[in-house]
Amino acid sequence: MITVLGADPMGAGLILADMAAGAFLSGALARPPAARMGADRVVVLGLGLEILGVAALVLVLRAGAPMPALVGFLLLYGLGLGLASAQLTSTVLRDTATAASGQGAATQSTVRQLGSGFGTAIAGSVLAVVTTHAATTKLRRSHCPGSTPRTGPKNSAIRPAA
Repeated sequence: MITVLGADPMGAGLILADMAAGAFLSGALARPPAARMGADRVVVLGLGLEILGVAALVLVLRAGAPMPALVGFLLLYGLGLGLASAQLTSTVLRDTATAASGQGAATQSTVRQLGSGFGTAIAGSVLAVVTTHAATTKLRRSHCPGSTPRTGPKNSAIRPAA
């Protein structure tokens, strides 16, 4: 957001704070819908809002994207995150025996943390590969000096001694 959208660090933080505010708000207000609809449906509703928020961000996220749209879609994502997260533990523990509830909660938390870690690693790897490919492709097409790869001893910057 800082590099592409030109936001300063405080502005970027405030944009992301909307997502956190949405999560806090919907997490705190998730109990009444869960009592009416059931916790399972509230989790599905939350996941649906998260998907909508991310899909909308994919469509509008670019240099010069309108800031209100970014804030709104991040808020939508945050609302979904709060709804899904608030009910997740109780949904997992509903069918777990009371004596095993500590193990169930720990397992649910561990799996969630592993999912977050692996998801972040995979997304970061995909981003690195796509960015590297796009940058090298554009550099080759620009015909800038040094933009063509050097392969083999004939074209190598380090030549064998004669």
